[in-house]
Amino acid sequence: MPDIEKIAKILDGFYFDYDSYGYNDEYDDRDIGLADIKNMLKAGRVDGYIDWLFSVVNDHDEFEQQALQLIGLLETLRK
Repeated sequence: MPDIEKIAKILDGFYFDYDSYGYNDEYDDRDIGLADIKNMLKAGRVDGYIDWLFSVVNDHDEFEQQALQLIGLLETLRK
C-alpha cells in the first residue's frame, strides 16, 4: 500500500512551491492544506490532482519533471 501521508506531504509542498498565491487563496494554514490533501487521497480522489499536474507538465517549465513524478505516485492511489 502506498504511503498516503508521504505522498500528501510531497503534493502539498509541490503545490505551495508551484503556486504559493493559489495555495494561500485556498488554504489559510499549511496544516489545513496538508490535512485536506491527505483526506482527498485517502478517499481515492486523485483525478483532479492528476489533471492539474498534467497542466503543469504542459507548461514545460522547471516543474515538469516533479509533476511527472507526482503523477506516477498518484496513479498508485487510484482505486
